Amino acid sequence: MFLVVTSAVAQETQIPIEIHGRPTKDRRPLGELQLLIERARSAEMRGDFERSLPIWRELLARDPWNREAIMAIPRALLVLRDFTQAEEFLRQWMAKDMFRPFPVTPEDPTSKYSLMLRLGEIQLAKENEAGAWEIWNTALKEAGRTPETVRSLVNLLQSNRRWEESERYIRSYRKEIADAAFMSLELAISLQGQMNYGAAAEELLLYAESSPARWQTASSYLNRFPADTAVIEKVNIVLQRAVKRDRASAELQSIMAGWAHRVGNLDEYLDATIAADSLSKAGGAQVLNASEQLLREEAVESARRGFRKILAWQTAPDVAARAELGLGQCLEALGEWADAKAAYLNFIDKHPSFREVDQARYHVADILLQRENSPLEALTIFRGLWSRPLGVSRTDVGLKIGDCHAWMSEFDPAIGAWKDVANLDRGLGEDATLALLRVARANLWRDSTNAALAALDKITAANTMNTAFNDAMLYTALLGEGGFHRATRAFAEADYASFRHEDSLAAARYEESASLLKFGKLAEWARYSQALALRDAGRPAESVAVLDTFIVTYRQSVDLDRAKYTRAVILMDDLARYEAARAELEQFLIDHPRSIYLEPARRRARMLTGKVS
Repeated sequence: MFLVVTSAVAQETQIPIEIHGRPTKDRRPLGELQLLIERARSAEMRGDFERSLPIWRELLARDPWNREAIMAIPRALLVLRDFTQAEEFLRQWMAKDMFRPFPVTPEDPTSKYSLMLRLGEIQLAKENEAGAWEIWNTALKEAGRTPETVRSLVNLLQSNRRWEESERYIRSYRKEIADAAFMSLELAISLQGQMNYGAAAEELLLYAESSPARWQTASSYLNRFPADTAVIEKVNIVLQRAVKRDRASAELQSIMAGWAHRVGNLDEYLDATIAADSLSKAGGAQVLNASEQLLREEAVESARRGFRKILAWQTAPDVAARAELGLGQCLEALGEWADAKAAYLNFIDKHPSFREVDQARYHVADILLQRENSPLEALTIFRGLWSRPLGVSRTDVGLKIGDCHAWMSEFDPAIGAWKDVANLDRGLGEDATLALLRVARANLWRDSTNAALAALDKITAANTMNTAFNDAMLYTALLGEGGFHRATRAFAEADYASFRHEDSLAAARYEESASLLKFGKLAEWARYSQALALRDAGRPAESVAVLDTFIVTYRQSVDLDRAKYTRAVILMDDLARYEAARAELEQFLIDHPRSIYLEPARRRARMLTGKVS
């Protein structure tokens, strides 16, 4: 059935048609006609078809063969469900076709054939399917079944979401003309509408194979499909074949890279990006962006390979500098802190005038704080960056200044630094609420409950979409636990130990808090935090055991999906138990189809499919 949103009755206005004689040419300036068109379009964009209809009619009265007006008037009447006037308009214009001063082909939207298709569409809107097909068949008989007339009918069916009928019509005409590739893109759209993604992928690949220029269109549709195994295999085969056939196409390599990234084949993503960059003479910029993306996705080895490739090329100094910085970040991500620090210091000495030097200094200071337990030395660097921030965020630096003080249990200056950050964002947006959450946690650590609650109240009164909002709600509930003071203090001690990377101590205190609380959201939070602390302490097997307990004990928890996903990640990344991880992830996709972890779980499952086999 044709879908409409507005229900109203159109104004009774005389339809401006003269059947006999030649139309008179409008002598008014073209600018006035264009102004009418813009006014009508603007009204339609607002959904105001009652306003647009008289404007289109005025335009048609001034310019009797205006194509846009002839198309728009029946469309507006159809939306307004004034079927009688819509039919009358179309029939009068069909009768007027013989007086047209210029010839048109059947696929022209103002031709008699196209107007008959619209007439059938009105019957469809009236739920008279038989009447619609009777009109359409008559139209096809008069105009002849040609690729153009069939395409027009298929497009109309699809605009009315008649997916099965459009599919049948395309397949029928394919047999008639013995062309297995006819309207492959349109057929893919019909199959997509029926959620038959495997068959739709086949049609898109058939469409794209005939011309490299079509790959961009095909890939835009493929990227909307669920990437199940059958679709992935088909696309990979055809893409590989296309690349071999046209090795010099940078566009094809870029499409290959995009698809490989989507399905989790990160090595192929990087290889195709390198090829595309080389073919398009992008000077390493594409590889740099891909490598930085891989680093953000924690595909560190692939990212490092990309950065090294850039440095092996003769690239622009700024591109090479970012690649050097990226290599330092890779070392940091791999836990090779001393080597990462040395790489950053070497970068600072080598490129003292580059904008990225401040980023390198920031990373050096962070390693001093987080990994070398040198908060005073780190604080000196962060204060220098705060006084002249160039290549780093002032917010990030301010947070770190507070962290340095908090690390040394200097909570008053820590809170002062974090409040300075909050004052940079008067609207209590993302940055301000993250700073206020630190203020609340520091007050929790030093047992200043009222001050902690005051900071938390500011966060919960702000935008609920802020990252800090959910944590603020949990901390508020924790501080409101009457009769559980020891559980609250154990959690606070664990939170501070975790902040200082004293992970084994944090795990022990989280376990104490969870045992005292036993059940409820706060007990779940403490138990999950215990698992994370154990992982950070280098005890992944114990972390998995705690997550097992969480999953069995808290079956109704809203964080059940997060616990299951985290367990699979630890099995994969920390314990190298690939078969067990793959089984966990595949079951996760079945059990939690609406989880926010669905896409990362699907990506990891695809990565493990190749690794296990």
